Amino acid sequence: MRFKAVYLRVLLGGAPQPQDWWAAKELIDSEHASGKYLLSQGRQNHGQVMNLLGFAPTLKGRLLADDLAEQILRQGWRYRLVQAAIGLCSFGSGWLLGVTTEVGKAYVTRFFGL
Repeated sequence: MRFKAVYLRVLLGGAPQPQDWWAAKELIDSEHASGKYLLSQGRQNHGQVMNLLGFAPTLKGRLLADDLAEQILRQGWRYRLVQAAIGLCSFGSGWLLGVTTEVGKAYVTRFFGL
């Protein structure tokens, strides 16, 4: 979940902050964004992104952002609670409709002899 939130923040938040440059690099490498990055060649932080230039999400990246936002929403407890409530209401409505139909048939048969 943490990675999804970081990618979503990077894709939707404008210029990425230095702590998110690793995610921006991955998005550029996977063609979800365009831009350039400079990697460190030093011993202590070899391969880390040292600078990021011209970062912008591509269409593929914006579609990914939409998917990530929906996935994050679906993982939330509110979404699950609403889905459970809808399911229970649907079940209850169906059950009540069935009972009402049977009771109606019984009354029609009893009073009209049909």
